[in-house]
Amino acid sequence: MALDRDVADGSVSFWMRQVAFDLTEDDRYRADFVVFKSNGEVYAIDVKGAETESFRRIRRLWLKYGPMPLKVVKRGRITETLWDTETTVEP
Repeated sequence: MALDRDVADGSVSFWMRQVAFDLTEDDRYRADFVVFKSNGEVYAIDVKGAETESFRRIRRLWLKYGPMPLKVVKRGRITETLWDTETTVEP
């Protein structure tokens, strides 16, 4: 796994799988991974096959309440980063 290679090369301190976030009292989202980089950066990763209506709802909630950046991975690459009411679309 790529995250294990990043830990071995020292760019990532550690990572966790299936971390739950309570975005509102009624909305819990489980990110596929949370990554703790050696430089102090922390972000969540969600790997998407098909984008569902449920994830579109989570996207809106994450932009409002998410505690860290959420990197969305589609077809093996980061396609967007959701954070603090901004969405960055990766080329």
